[in-house]
Amino acid sequence: MKIKNDNWRVIVGLMGFVFLMRGIWQLYPCIATCAVFWLSVVFWRALFIFGEKYLSLKIAWSIMLLGAASNMVVTLANGGYMPVLSEKSSSIWVTATNSHKLMALADIYSGFSIGDFIIGLGVVVACAFWVGRKMEVRNERKIA
Repeated sequence: MKIKNDNWRVIVGLMGFVFLMRGIWQLYPCIATCAVFWLSVVFWRALFIFGEKYLSLKIAWSIMLLGAASNMVVTLANGGYMPVLSEKSSSIWVTATNSHKLMALADIYSGFSIGDFIIGLGVVVACAFWVGRKMEVRNERKIA
């Protein structure tokens, strides 16, 4: 991603805010801290989508945003907690019960959710684009 002027400071600052909000959400799990965390994630990802000039990376960021939105929906629907299919619960993860909503989106696949897999797919697409772009540049240098 080509960032002009001082825009990189905004991106890095928002990334720091996202990590800070994740920590606050884990220390004080509730619907409010959950909502602020996920809204900051969505805003941060949207900056990458709208600021990117390569379509492939826009697609990769959009895929990651879709995965984050999936995780956001299930945690907000469950009062700021992510239900998991295990006896171990801590902080923002709670043992799933019949009363939890949207269980298909929760961490029910060996501790991962559908959203986590979608985010992973977005990372794979971004890496594939990056490797392909590097190879293109390398081939252009060989020809020139």
